[in-house]
Amino acid sequence: MKKKTMQEMNEQYKDCPTDVNIYEILSEHKDCFAGFGGHKMAAGFSFDKTKYSFEQIKISRLLISR
Repeated sequence: MKKKTMQEMNEQYKDCPTDVNIYEILSEHKDCFAGFGGHKMAAGFSFDKTKYSFEQIKISRLLISR
């Protein structure tokens, strides 16, 4: 497989939004996570499924956002 040039990589992600701060969004909902980390353009998280199920988190956040 041919290695991509920087220009090719930039072209691949040109339509990705750059005005969304993923870390900030996760920070606003930190009570749902066992842990999270990252920065503006990338982030990761984990949650304790004995505390909340993924479905509970999805439903509660959908209700709050309306």
